[in-house]
Amino acid sequence: MRFWLKNFVLTMLVAILACPVLMTGCRSHTTNVYSQQEPPDYRQWEHDTNRQHVDLDKRSADEQREYREWQLTHNHQ
Repeated sequence: MRFWLKNFVLTMLVAILACPVLMTGCRSHTTNVYSQQEPPDYRQWEHDTNRQHVDLDKRSADEQREYREWQLTHNHQ
């Protein structure tokens, strides 16, 4: 009986220590997926203005303003 108890305790300890590591790996992957959401016409703006793809929030304030102005003149609704 004591042998089974030691194995059970050891298994639970390993599981408790492994959970945070496994959950952190999954969390960092899903965070990247959700952070890539951008306006649907943003890629069209990049294409029309001959720009390479860069996340909108990483563009300069001037380029973000250009994009917003382009959106107003190219309302694709």
